[in-house]
Amino acid sequence: MERLSYRVVEVFEITGRGVVAVFDEEIELTGGRPLQVRITSPDGAYFDALAFVERLLRRVPTVVEKSALLIQQVPKNALPVGSTLTLR
Repeated sequence: MERLSYRVVEVFEITGRGVVAVFDEEIELTGGRPLQVRITSPDGAYFDALAFVERLLRRVPTVVEKSALLIQQVPKNALPVGSTLTLR
């Protein structure tokens, strides 16, 4: 698989599930199996994690779909906005 990178534009936590990284770009992946990702913060530090594809719908004022990855066992502060997630 070609490595693809996405810039994180929003981060939030779902209690009991993990941290969600939101992107402006559409990710052409289906959910169901974990993805290995490398998370690189704006300062260049990085670590690897497992993520799952999420789809977000917002209805203000019209429906907007955003791509996102749910990342388990990673604290929200370890994934600042502006980080890059690279699919591995």
